[in-house]
Amino acid sequence: MKRLIEFLKYMGLSSIKLLFFMFLKKLFNIRNKNIKVKIKTKKTGKEFLIIRPYTTDLILVKQLLMDNGEYDFIYSKEFDYLKNSKFIIDAGANIGMFSRIIGEVCKNATIISIEPENDNYNLLQKNLNDKKYICKKNGLWNKKEKLIVIPSKMGEWGFTVEETNENKYDVFGIGIIDIMKEYNIDYIDILKMDIEGSEYEVFDNSCEKWIDKVKVIIIEIHDRNKKWCSLRIMKIMKKHNYDYKYYKNTYVFFKIL
Repeated sequence: MKRLIEFLKYMGLSSIKLLFFMFLKKLFNIRNKNIKVKIKTKKTGKEFLIIRPYTTDLILVKQLLMDNGEYDFIYSKEFDYLKNSKFIIDAGANIGMFSRIIGEVCKNATIISIEPENDNYNLLQKNLNDKKYICKKNGLWNKKEKLIVIPSKMGEWGFTVEETNENKYDVFGIGIIDIMKEYNIDYIDILKMDIEGSEYEVFDNSCEKWIDKVKVIIIEIHDRNKKWCSLRIMKIMKKHNYDYKYYKNTYVFFKIL
């Protein structure tokens, strides 16, 4: 109930519309059928995106891709220096909207998009069908570990992951340093994280191996899912000489040179 109230306050009328559609979906047992929609923005022109009707995909389109979206700061002159980025990680990629945004801005970058939930991942692959994108079905974690995916009560976004010692698991966790080794990356220009509380594990002591090799970190911090996430992250960022700015729901940390 607490999450539902937060959702309604954050999304306003859009959330009420979405909940109505989701109610209809459940009432009439409507199965998701992917549809191809045309997205028109001032920044990227007209693009096609595959989404699922009657799901939170509709909210994400409005929240991220329309004018005044959550990541609009990326288009500002202040971040022009990021246009020459070569390596970007999008953790918690969902169906690929941020990857598409940053891929349009950083045209020559290789973008590694990570998503643990199966249905989201399948759609992620369809939306990122360019060779510049590398899709990985993993959960970002502090090490290689078996993880289970916990369904979200709010639909197709908000999935969380937990470690498991059982033989039955959904995906493997993967650390930043593991990704860098796998793809022979010496540094990361942009690391984006929207991983519903797993940032608490990612920023444990193991982050000392990679934290100074990242230029910009874009992160949504989820104290509501795991207590003290923000405290842990802020301490590490201060220690490693990062400053930050806050845009809507997102922190942008950047190295002070």
